[in-house]
This record gives sequence, structure tokens and C-alpha cells, in this order.
Amino acid sequence: MVTSNLLISLVIFVIIILCGIFIQFHATLSSASAQNRLPGHFIPVHYTINIIPYIEENNFTFDGESLILIEAKIESNIIILHAKNLQIKGNITLNNASNKYESNNYTIDTKNDFLSIVFNEKIVQGNYTLHLKYCGVINDNLQGFYRSNYTDTFGDKQWLVSTQLEPNYARQAFPCWDEPAFKATFQISIKHNRRFTALSNTRFNSILSTNDSSNHVWTQFEKTPLMSSYLIAFIVGDLDYLAHSENKTFRIWTRKNAASRGEMLLSNGFKALKSLENFLGMSYQDHGFKKIDLVVIPEMMTFGMENWGIIFLK
Repeated sequence: MVTSNLLISLVIFVIIILCGIFIQFHATLSSASAQNRLPGHFIPVHYTINIIPYIEENNFTFDGESLILIEAKIESNIIILHAKNLQIKGNITLNNASNKYESNNYTIDTKNDFLSIVFNEKIVQGNYTLHLKYCGVINDNLQGFYRSNYTDTFGDKQWLVSTQLEPNYARQAFPCWDEPAFKATFQISIKHNRRFTALSNTRFNSILSTNDSSNHVWTQFEKTPLMSSYLIAFIVGDLDYLAHSENKTFRIWTRKNAASRGEMLLSNGFKALKSLENFLGMSYQDHGFKKIDLVVIPEMMTFGMENWGIIFLK
């Protein structure tokens, strides 16, 4: 009995010590991380993002354009958001029905990934549209907007591009308030070769031919529910899919001619979803997402990335 009581006391003592260490560590971490947080003087409400990836050997780059509806909480002449490894193109504009501001005075702090946009006059409180154009590299380090490849059934190398935005890599794909607390809605459009498929968190809204003579289309996606930037995901590649027999909006996507290999994963994934819905007493679609895509890709940082509406699997 004495030994048992001694052991219990020892365990309690260790737990208390560890709790103290954790509290101190958390306080230190919070204090340090607060210095690297966005000020919150301007907050995002909605992002409209247009992405054009160039999926070409020796030219893996992309162009982007963002129209961000923001709210100015205080009067200030500086807007700060996140951007990393992105090059801003041309002037940045900010406007609403009453005011228009323009700036070519912006810097990116590489330590904190802060994009600071300085305007010549103070911006009064209210809602505005922030307009930016930018470009970047589709990297090979499995972060942000990256590329990967596989060998098809004919022995040829095929490329696809996809995102890994958790925990804070969204800033590498588009300028944004890349902290979980800054939730907004998103509407994404991707221009790509007609033979490719583009997927994102929400369903296709439309697929439109481009005005030029190229064999490209714009895939436009529905507006997302309110969400954090790190949960955004998109992928472009030569993909094939298999839909579940009971619910056509539950699909597995693979490289071309390989979808049939995912039948077991599709079946088990759907069973898991139904079990969770029954256990929680709510439907996944009740929260604004009308589909779930399971996408198998060749290279990832981890074995899976659980984004809303689209799940990447290695």
C-alpha cells in the first residue's frame, strides 16, 4: 500500500511539474509569437482569387490576381498582410464607392513574411476592395503551391500541381491574412489546359473557354463557407475519378486510368463519413460543403492533408 501511494504521489508530482513547465513555455511562446502576428487593423471578409499555373518543364511558375474585400477597423495608411516568395506586379489599388487609393510603395519583410502596403493618405474606416497582381514559382519543396510527378501507363513523366497550405503556407500561394483567426470566404478560379482537371474545396461553378486562341479554360468554383486560409486547397492535373454508388458527390480522384484501384478507399471513406454523421447527428453537407473529393497524389509532406471539401492522400 505504501509503495502504491508513493507511486501515485510521484506521478501527481511529475504531472504538476510538467504542467508548470508547459504553462511557462506557453506563456513564453505566446509572448514571442505575438510580436510576429498581424496587427488586425484591416481584416479580410472575402477573397476572389484567380490563378494561372504554367505546368511546363523548366517553367513551373504561376500568375495570380486577388480582389480582397476588407474592413478597415481603424484609420491608417498602412495595410499589412502575409506574402512569401511572391513578386507583386504593378500598383496595388484600394477602393470603395467613395474613395480610391493607389500605391507602389510596398515591401515584404522576409523574417515575418509581412507584406506592408503604404498609401499616401490615411484610409478611413469602412469596407474596401484590395486589388493585387502577383507571380511566383511552383516549387518542389512540398509547401505552398508545389509540383510533383509520376510515370503514366505509357512510361511518360506527367506533372501535376497542388497545394499544402497548412500550417502557414497559404502566403506562398496568394497574399492573405495567413492566421487561423482571420476567417473569410473564398472564390477561386483556375486557368489551365483543357485536358487537365482542376479541383478545389467547393464544386465547379462553371468551366469557361478563354478569349485567346490557346486550348485553355477557366474553372470557376463556388464560394466557400467562412474558413481560415490554411484550409484552402486546389490541384491541377490529368486526373480520373470514381464516384460512390450511393452518393455521386463523394469521389476518389487519381492519375489517369488508375481510379479503379481506389474502390476500397472510396467505400471505407464513405462508411467512415456516414458513421461520423450518425454519431454526431449532423450531415457534412449541412455546413456548406456539397461534396468530398479524396485525391491521391504522388508527393506530400505527410500521408494526408484534410482540407474542407477535398482531402489529399499520398
